[in-house]
Amino acid sequence: YDGPMGPEVVAINVGTYLHASGSTPLENTSSAPSATRPTREIANTAITAHRVAAAVDSFISAENPLAREEIRAIQLALAARGYSVGAFDGRTSARLSAAIRSYQIRSGLPANGRLSRLLHRNLVPASGQQAGH
Repeated sequence: YDGPMGPEVVAINVGTYLHASGSTPLENTSSAPSATRPTREIANTAITAHRVAAAVDSFISAENPLAREEIRAIQLALAARGYSVGAFDGRTSARLSAAIRSYQIRSGLPANGRLSRLLHRNLVPASGQQAGH
């Protein structure tokens, strides 16, 4: 497909394989029953380019994952504010996600229950600074 800026990708082939689709009779010149040979055709699996672009965009915009120490600091900060986070082990859990979501709702932040650098900055003060509540 050629768009206004030249060729555009509209789909990406993610696999090619042989697909057996039945059989084809062989030419028979005798009175014996006809023999057959399997028929194979090439089949392609493809995904549309806009789906690939969306996945690439999500990787580009993704943050670096938090280290266990940073997650533990978030757990401690939430617990200090009265949220039930489970163990202070620096690992994610359903209880921690629920606590994050509750904090986000009470703080007027987008409530997705996910760990993020922004959440860490809001909850864990840098040395000498006060964290948001």
